[in-house]
Amino acid sequence: SDRLPKMLLFHGTEDKTVPVSSSQAFHDALEGAGARVTTSSITPGLAHAEVIVEGPMRGEDHQIELLLPLLYDDHEDVRAAMPMLKPMWPTTIIKIASFFMPF
Repeated sequence: SDRLPKMLLFHGTEDKTVPVSSSQAFHDALEGAGARVTTSSITPGLAHAEVIVEGPMRGEDHQIELLLPLLYDDHEDVRAAMPMLKPMWPTTIIKIASFFMPF
C-alpha cells in the first residue's frame, strides 16, 4: 500500500449505474489496507457519465475542478490561466440527451 499514490475518489449523488455507497465502501477498504486516499468527494446532482459526457458538452470540467486542488497549492491561479470550455451543443439538446442517457 505504501507504493500507491494518493487518490481522489469522486462520485455523484445522481449516479444510477453505481451506488454512492460503493465509492464509500471502496474508500474505507483502501484506507483499511493502508492506502493514502486523499479524499472521497460526493457531489450533489452529479450523474454517472456527467463528468465525461454531459458536463464537457455544457462547458463544465468537473475533473479539473476536483483534481487541481490536489495537484497545485495555487490551484486557483492555475485554473484562471486555463482556457474555459465552451458549450458544444445548445442546453436543450443536452437536457434531452441526459434524459435518455441510460447511466
